[in-house]
Amino acid sequence: MQSIFGGIGSKYKSFSEVKRRNELCLKLLETCRSGEKDRKVINEIVEELSLLNPTSSPSISSLLEKDWRLEWTTEKEINLFSDWNLSDEISQSIVGSNMRNLIVFKNGGNFSVDVELGVDDVNPLRTNFEFVSAALELNGLNIRLPPVGEGWFDTLYLDENLRVQTNSRNDLFVFSLK
Repeated sequence: MQSIFGGIGSKYKSFSEVKRRNELCLKLLETCRSGEKDRKVINEIVEELSLLNPTSSPSISSLLEKDWRLEWTTEKEINLFSDWNLSDEISQSIVGSNMRNLIVFKNGGNFSVDVELGVDDVNPLRTNFEFVSAALELNGLNIRLPPVGEGWFDTLYLDENLRVQTNSRNDLFVFSLK
């Protein structure tokens, strides 16, 4: 004979997990937007949040395919643009196996990098990438730059509105839906 309390408990656990996940998502975004620079603070939230990831195989999830706004990162090359007050609009768009990183400059122009994505055969969190083109647009000039690099990123958390990932260089990224 099955106890009716087992069913109630499992529903309650699911509700409490969803509630906690929502609290952590909000806390993470608030912390990122506050200008927090200490990775340890962000890591503590991400660690707990990743355990509540509602997407079991993010590398093949259609939820990846969106326009994302970068909220926070440890990547020095990207932080240079915000630290020097050159940009406050950094985004990433994913469509199929293509990704575009876009940094829009405050005084006009932008820097874009196009990337080809591939699914990792072993790790359901991992997406492999290779840079395929880069361009700098300033004052109407479009300067093509040689793309350099390849690597991977692991999506630690993914839902309809939030994406958290780490990459092959141990950088951490927090994205929200654009």
